[in-house]
Amino acid sequence: MTCRLADHGNLRPDLSDCRDGSVSCCYAHLEFTGAQRIAGGPDAPDLGGFVIRHALRATIALGLTAAVFGTVSAAAAAPGSPAASERSSLGAFKPAALSDHDAALVRFIAFKDPYPLVRRTAYHAFAYDSPTVPLVRRFIDKDFSLALEQAQATEQRDEAFIDQILRMHDDATSPHVMTEARRARASSLPDVKARFVADGYAKARLADRRIRESEGKHVAALKKFDRDYVLMLSDRAPGKQVKISAAWATRVGSTDADIVEFYAFTWASASRMDLDQHRIDYFHREMAWRRSIAALADEALVAQRKAENASAETEHALRQAAVDAWGAVAGQTTPARVAWVDARKVAEEQAALWATVLADAKRFGGPNWGAVTDPATKSVEEWDEEITAANERAAYWNGVLRQAQAAADAVRPKAPRSAG
Repeated sequence: MTCRLADHGNLRPDLSDCRDGSVSCCYAHLEFTGAQRIAGGPDAPDLGGFVIRHALRATIALGLTAAVFGTVSAAAAAPGSPAASERSSLGAFKPAALSDHDAALVRFIAFKDPYPLVRRTAYHAFAYDSPTVPLVRRFIDKDFSLALEQAQATEQRDEAFIDQILRMHDDATSPHVMTEARRARASSLPDVKARFVADGYAKARLADRRIRESEGKHVAALKKFDRDYVLMLSDRAPGKQVKISAAWATRVGSTDADIVEFYAFTWASASRMDLDQHRIDYFHREMAWRRSIAALADEALVAQRKAENASAETEHALRQAAVDAWGAVAGQTTPARVAWVDARKVAEEQAALWATVLADAKRFGGPNWGAVTDPATKSVEEWDEEITAANERAAYWNGVLRQAQAAADAVRPKAPRSAG
């Protein structure tokens, strides 16, 4: 087989280690947790040493089902029969490029999923899919769920956590974290990875914070405007995790070191959580919608075939049943079409905010704002990507709606001719 991504500049063809910086990933339900909590209550984050948990939402089905609707068989009426001319007008329901859409979704998983094992499995399916070996179809029907189940085992969760840490930090602001994370990732011993997850990460973060505090330049560079900016974000940030993190940095009793920590690390990591939560929310709902639409379309195809092959006595009733079935398909597109419009609005708001943050970081400079420049640049790019994705998926569902309506019109019973 020929690899469809063999010439992709950012990934090795076998994706044995999908950790290239250009490959962003989305994470399942993300939340702050840890042994120490703020006295304010269970929703408060421990930003001194939080652990990111991966837990899929219980209300969303894990399996992926493609919405492949197929084609309608040719009309079977004998020439000259009373219903022959009417049956010949029945068309096929063919949503545009459904197979391409399936491949695009699998490619999405290969680039965005939180678990390296799932990404590798998706990559293999997308890269080596062919008409004779339909790996994309197998991944959607079976392999995704199997890979996800295996990935959620303890060792795979540890690997995913380390992978996430390496994406959220950089050598300039978190040298100890990066060193320890790379060491854990390179180790073949599960215990080494587990120790990093349990307390190695928190210790490395503390070491990096102490370096910043001992140097003193970050605190010395703080101005009232910088503190007010964080306070503003605690009230007006569009992302939940950024808002929580900013509130923690400006809480009663906080110090300048907390503000420095926010600029150096917490702002970027919290914004990444907001982005990833946005992606996983809409991604998993998209899968649920596709599964539902596939089942309804299958039912509509059965109803339409019955109408095609009906006798003159039963044809009218069976045509109406097919119309109703296609109407159910059309109606089922509403949640997806509405949601992707909302997703675009969220992405536009985030992209606009980060464009402003990037401009401010370039204008103000210094060690604190300097740490924000790269994350802000990436955030603008990624939220712009979300705008494009939302537009594409909204267009797809609008296309499904139009074609379901067209299928209903094609099978709709004709009004009886009046006598005389």
